Amino acid sequence: MPDEMGVEFTAAELAIITAGIQQAITAITNKKVVQLTAEERQGGQSVAETRQPYVHKAIENLAPTYPNLQPGFLPLTNAQTDLRASEQMNEAKILAIELMDRIIDFGLASEHFAYLYTRKFYAIAKEAQGTKTTGADTVVDELKGLFEGQGQTNPPAPTPGPGTPP
Repeated sequence: MPDEMGVEFTAAELAIITAGIQQAITAITNKKVVQLTAEERQGGQSVAETRQPYVHKAIENLAPTYPNLQPGFLPLTNAQTDLRASEQMNEAKILAIELMDRIIDFGLASEHFAYLYTRKFYAIAKEAQGTKTTGADTVVDELKGLFEGQGQTNPPAPTPGPGTPP
């Protein structure tokens, strides 16, 4: 976790980020709309990284060498195209995962520090109520729904163990 955040994106920067993501979505969708259901994702036959070399060898080397063994209802050219598209999407997926990680991390760190500030602000307002500081009651009233009832304010007394006088 960084020591602090204290940064935000300008409208232009945010527009660049969202436009870039939207361009990627559009480029993929323009090729073919593929939105699998949860069941289709579960049932789809993905190729594990360790098996990828075998699939590559079958489609790029063995099938062209032994055309008599090719399934007549599944064209080799489609298999070759699908293999290349799979490899392309795997490369893009690596970058997309990195992007998602950075977006999540940035957002989480920013939320962390915003919440930390709010907790400290509330604690100071609670303390300031005792001195009748202007605004303290308003702040506590407005934020108490977020903080009251969390944690134990008076922890229970320890239970004496065996052989310990009460």
